[in-house]
Amino acid sequence: MSSSEAFTSGNWDVNSTWEMSTNNGSTWFAATSTPRDTSGSITIKLSHNVTVTSSVSADQVTVESAGTITINTSIVFTIVNGIGNDFTLLKDGTVTVAGTFQTQGAVFVNVRTGSNFNAAFKVNTGTATVSELSSPHNGRLFGNVTVDAGATLFTNNSSSYTLF
Repeated sequence: MSSSEAFTSGNWDVNSTWEMSTNNGSTWFAATSTPRDTSGSITIKLSHNVTVTSSVSADQVTVESAGTITINTSIVFTIVNGIGNDFTLLKDGTVTVAGTFQTQGAVFVNVRTGSNFNAAFKVNTGTATVSELSSPHNGRLFGNVTVDAGATLFTNNSSSYTLF
């Protein structure tokens, strides 16, 4: 399975921002393409800021602690349904958006307690489940939430899970 990770801070659509592995992370090499929804797992590493400057679809994205995804104005960053968790924002990870963070299909978004999801969140199609599966179960979205006609947002809210 292929994997991509941010090698340095930079733009999503620039190869030199990324490194790749074709053997589950045993060996890494300079990226020959930028990641998208068919690329396998995508990781924004500690202290790296990756800026999305053109609209792109992705899957299996993890933003590590102190990692950041910045989505520029008028740009759409789309998370699609695929294998495993579709998007995970770890504690102290950040999503900052002047554009749009949207989901398509049956997407799972794990927003961890202590993360910074500062974005307009749009459920474009299908059902997006936004939840925090790790104790103390308090994921937070800071920004407007839009659910398009025919789409569904499930927050897994209960007495033990909270999404603000």
